Amino acid sequence: MAAAAGRPAVLGRLCRVLLFLSQFYILSGGESTDIPPYVMKCPSNGLCSRLPADCVECRTNFCAYGKPVAFDCTVKPSVTCVDQDFRSQKHFVINMTCRFCWQLPEIDYECSTSTSCMTGSCPW
Repeated sequence: MAAAAGRPAVLGRLCRVLLFLSQFYILSGGESTDIPPYVMKCPSNGLCSRLPADCVECRTNFCAYGKPVAFDCTVKPSVTCVDQDFRSQKHFVINMTCRFCWQLPEIDYECSTSTSCMTGSCPW
């Protein structure tokens, strides 16, 4: 008989917990809290211009060999970065000289799946 009397109390607590969780879900916008896999590669609150390629999306209109080029970049969702004054940024520009990948220092290489691409040799 005592066990039967305790069931309504347990059921009441369970209902309150479910109500709280449903309200939390609604107040959070009902959005998924899944973290994209690339976020693990993105240092939090570092300089935007130093983020790995996995953390940003950049575009440029044209690249002429040996000429300056500007890349308009946007950080991917869930990535947090700052400028030199430690202000939060979502959009930034990376300026560099247009050159072939084999002219870059090895530290700047980011390789993925091997391809059949043939690299050129240094002309001098």
